[in-house]
Amino acid sequence: MARAPKPPKFQRNRNPVTWALRHAQMSLSSLGRLSRSPISTLMTAAVIGIALAMPSGLHLLVDNVRQLSSSWDGSASVSLFLNEDVSDEQAEAVRRQVALRPDV
Repeated sequence: MARAPKPPKFQRNRNPVTWALRHAQMSLSSLGRLSRSPISTLMTAAVIGIALAMPSGLHLLVDNVRQLSSSWDGSASVSLFLNEDVSDEQAEAVRRQVALRPDV
């Protein structure tokens, strides 16, 4: 059984001038196709921009939350303000009363 002959290999033109000319032609062709549909082109560019900005925005959000939570105490605190005419002994008595509470 005879084998089928191999198809000829595709011969690439290795001339750099031809390569640059083909790339320039395809670039202009692509720009022409993009300019014929400006709304969809802008929408596509906006979607790509948003998709590229989302990871950096999420990184900034996580970093800011981490900085905010590092200074967060986590424990509740209550401040007690007394009138100026309260003596130091009375203030100390109030402090002792509050300290005796089991929920403090």
